[in-house]
Amino acid sequence: ETVVQMVENIQSKLNEMTDSDFMATKPMESPFHYSLMQFYSQVSFLSYFVNTPMFDFFACKLVEISLEHGFCKYSALGIMQYSAVLLGKLIHDVQGGYRVGKMALKLLDRFDATDILPHTYLVYYGFIAVHIEPLQSCTCMLKRGFMVGLSTGDRQMALMNGVHYIQKSLFSGT
Repeated sequence: ETVVQMVENIQSKLNEMTDSDFMATKPMESPFHYSLMQFYSQVSFLSYFVNTPMFDFFACKLVEISLEHGFCKYSALGIMQYSAVLLGKLIHDVQGGYRVGKMALKLLDRFDATDILPHTYLVYYGFIAVHIEPLQSCTCMLKRGFMVGLSTGDRQMALMNGVHYIQKSLFSGT
């Protein structure tokens, strides 16, 4: 199955869901699938820098597992990464990516997942929201991702949020 086919299958399922249906999805109960989600979320981050097509694959796998076995905090990150796939060169669906990204933010709140907030904010406010929302509001949230990353000890994500914060601040003139 190719990434394009995976995206088509996932989009079909997501388009059938209302926001309420999405938020009412059962929590993940399987420790195996939870560990698999944790593993894929780590591998997908690394693959973004090493082999971008694999990033697309892992992002899709995270969403497929979530839709089949329920949601966990890593589902929010996986769905956010999937929204970045929608905006990528392969699909380039800005509105779809934005909608899915907003759903992932709601899921992040549902699980009160402060530890993955910096990573999730980096993807959303660094790569997705900048296409639709004012840059000034994106910079504020990237700064928040930076601060939360520092407070939770996630220096890598803090640094990446900080870099995007500075970049977007320069572009927006703030």
